[in-house]
Amino acid sequence: MLGLGWENIHLDENYGEVKRVVVFPNNAKAVVKDSPKTETSERTFIIPAALKQILLPHQKAGGYVIHGEGEYSPVSYSTFQRTYYGAFKKLGIYGKYSNHDWRSTFGSQLKEQGMSSALVADLLGHADTRMVETTYARTRHEGVMKQRQAVENLNAFL
Repeated sequence: MLGLGWENIHLDENYGEVKRVVVFPNNAKAVVKDSPKTETSERTFIIPAALKQILLPHQKAGGYVIHGEGEYSPVSYSTFQRTYYGAFKKLGIYGKYSNHDWRSTFGSQLKEQGMSSALVADLLGHADTRMVETTYARTRHEGVMKQRQAVENLNAFL
C-alpha cells in the first residue's frame, strides 16, 4: 500500500496494480523497492466503487498515493504509524486489529460467498491456495451460521 503510485491506479477501469513496495528496515528510513518481494506479489487489485469515490478527488498523474513531504517521496515510518493508528483510534478499534486481520476478513468473506480458493488466492496475491486455506480464509462464525439450512436439509434424508 505504501508503494502505491498514482500511475498504477486506473480509476476509469476500477483497478490498480502493485508494482513497487516501501519497507522500513528496523523501523528506519523508507527504502523503495521497484518490485514487490516475490514475482506473484506484483498483481492487479480491484478498486470498489466506494473507494473510487474517495480517491477520485485526490487523483494525480503521478507520485505516491500515500506520500511523505512531497508527492514523489514515500511516507516515513513514524508518519505512517501515527496516521494508521490515529485512524483506528477515531474509529474506536485501536489495538484490536492488524493489517492481516483485514486480509483474513476479506478472504473469509469471499470464501463464504462461494469463491474458490484459487480465485481468493489471486485476489490476495498468493501464488497458490495454501495460505488461503490455512490462514486467510478460515471459517468464521458468520460463515458457519449461513450453512445452518444445508445441515438441516441433511435431516430430510434420514
